[in-house]
Amino acid sequence: MTNATSAASAATSSEIWTGLIAGGITHAISGLGDLVGEEVRTTFISPRTLPASQVNELIGGPETDVVAIHLGVKGEATGHILVMFKPATAFELVNMLLDREPGSAYELDELALSTMGEMGNVMGAYFLSALGDATGVRLMPSPPTVMMDMAGAVIDAAVADIMGDGDDILVVETRFGTANQQIHGIFLVLPNPQLKEVLLDRWAKQ
Repeated sequence: MTNATSAASAATSSEIWTGLIAGGITHAISGLGDLVGEEVRTTFISPRTLPASQVNELIGGPETDVVAIHLGVKGEATGHILVMFKPATAFELVNMLLDREPGSAYELDELALSTMGEMGNVMGAYFLSALGDATGVRLMPSPPTVMMDMAGAVIDAAVADIMGDGDDILVVETRFGTANQQIHGIFLVLPNPQLKEVLLDRWAKQ
């Protein structure tokens, strides 16, 4: 294989991977309609690859507080899904999911934790279902963990498990919501090398 052919193949694999993940996230967001009782649509989605060391800056810096939902991926291969919101945005998301007035939620109390955990369950199931439909790979989400911590600590903990600081992360910024309310969120998809390889290989054989 020539260098030019190799570069073209890598570019194609990157585009396929980004398309798979973006499609999975769009499907996951649509699943929130099951919780809200009305259509939830993605109005903006912007996937890009960044060095792990730069991801913190998207949310305001490593010391910025975030509310995060973490799900492990298990099955034929493993990985992580991390969804992050600024606290004020997370509370408005809870209000949207519970059909409450804006400003009703202002802390990560038991009800907010439970609501965001259920959101994680739904989004994880829809996301991995979309990947499975596209590739034929059987994947399942772990139970979600909801936390509020500094962005640097949240990201470093997920990255340290399977990636190095020099590795790139696929980051997907989104805006989604109902006809009356929009939410901005950041999704990080952290596959181990085997997961990415398996998904791309099965996609090519579909």
